[in-house]
Amino acid sequence: MTAEKSLFDEVLSYVDETESSKIWDKALNDINFFARHYVPKEYFNIDKAAPQQLQVLQDVNDGYRNFIIRAPRKGGKTILVAIIVVWMCLKYPRYRFFILSGSLEQAKWLYRYCKGIMTSNPTLQAMLANEPTQILTEIINGSFIICAPASFKQVNAPTVDGLVMDEYVLIPPEIITDAWPMIRASPIPMRIILSTATEKVSLDSFLDLFDRAEELGFRPYFWSDRECVWLDKTDSNVAKAVLSDEDYRIQYEGGVPIKRAAIFQIGQINNAFKKGKNLPDEHWKVAGPIKVGIDWGFTHETAFTAGWLGLNWKMKVFKSLATTKTDDEELADIAVEWDNEFNTKYGQRVSEWICDSEGAFQNALMRKRGLWVTERVFGHRTKGKTWMIDTLNWFLERDNINIPDTDEYLILKKQMKAYRRDVNGFPMKGNDDRIDSLLCLASGWDPTLSLEAPRMRTNLNVIENMQNWRNEDWTERKPRDEAWRPDSWRKVKWPWE
Repeated sequence: MTAEKSLFDEVLSYVDETESSKIWDKALNDINFFARHYVPKEYFNIDKAAPQQLQVLQDVNDGYRNFIIRAPRKGGKTILVAIIVVWMCLKYPRYRFFILSGSLEQAKWLYRYCKGIMTSNPTLQAMLANEPTQILTEIINGSFIICAPASFKQVNAPTVDGLVMDEYVLIPPEIITDAWPMIRASPIPMRIILSTATEKVSLDSFLDLFDRAEELGFRPYFWSDRECVWLDKTDSNVAKAVLSDEDYRIQYEGGVPIKRAAIFQIGQINNAFKKGKNLPDEHWKVAGPIKVGIDWGFTHETAFTAGWLGLNWKMKVFKSLATTKTDDEELADIAVEWDNEFNTKYGQRVSEWICDSEGAFQNALMRKRGLWVTERVFGHRTKGKTWMIDTLNWFLERDNINIPDTDEYLILKKQMKAYRRDVNGFPMKGNDDRIDSLLCLASGWDPTLSLEAPRMRTNLNVIENMQNWRNEDWTERKPRDEAWRPDSWRKVKWPWE
């Protein structure tokens, strides 16, 4: 009986070991699986992770090795990187990971997560070569994780395979310079930079790296507090009342100091310019109201940009023109030609022409042609260029804008990447005609009026809203301040008619 029981136990033990081995093998080949099964949920709940966090993990799976992350305080970037560090050291024998920050205490925050993961599970505990110390965890496969403060003595240590620069803005530039080559001799090098964009010693370097990430071979990631479902929203409301607007934007939303950054992020610009199937052709359909933004040229070209807004607040740019023509009648002729062209191709005319208010005569002439004109005063205190930039950035940050990546838009793309603020925090003037035209277009749709679309209104039906707008009694209604409506509005055939 004892022998039978012993044999049965051996069979069960073999089955358990086999199943455990399969799970472990899968965990070593899929960091998402590892995070789900071997990381304590109080550290990281993959089911509540921000989409960008999941993208980072997937990119690690796909073999990317250079990462730069910007996120708000308590936005989950530290634990995310700790998971990557532990997984790499378990997957690759003799892998050496060095965690660097502005101070030893700061570096220990990320290291403690690594240590906590390794001691939280019996399987991982069995992988430890000895008891982890305050700064060093060694694994039986020869890998180790070590943390250190920002000092010349520490960064001149032997070669490592992975380098984390935690809260990069706190690390002095000279230490960054000395630490940078530490991984250059590794066969599988990995560099991870993460930080909140606070006004510290290496902020300029961090923002420059982030803006040029793809050019330098990095994968850039940004997420705001909106994606962090685990954060206390009540505390955010208190912080808004206590902190300055800029401090709140940086610490709680993951933003950047307004005077210190490029106006548009290069990674987001690249995402906005689409190729192939996204280009307009004979089969292309317009599923929302068309608007056109115009920046009148006085010392530069006049720029026209046309687009429409579809479901889930996806803006599609589909036609652009920059012309050296200065005759007002000829410019108005271009607008009328576009209006007729869209009516023929897409069955609708332009619902709104959003124009630079500096061209007062041009705007008046377009109105005489029967076009609905809304003027944008770039210097307006609340609805000026700053608001217009914020609106366009709203679309860019959510990948909610689609611009054809063709020669027609090449100058626009270059202008957007070069767009900077001056020392006073204002957008620098010059070489921005196409940008201003796009800003005018984007300002035709204000997401703040739609309860933070698309997050709160994912089923927004633009056509339905336009139907309601068309049915209003315009005989008793005054147009809004910046809009002008001719006395005899011409008949317009809309797509729903």
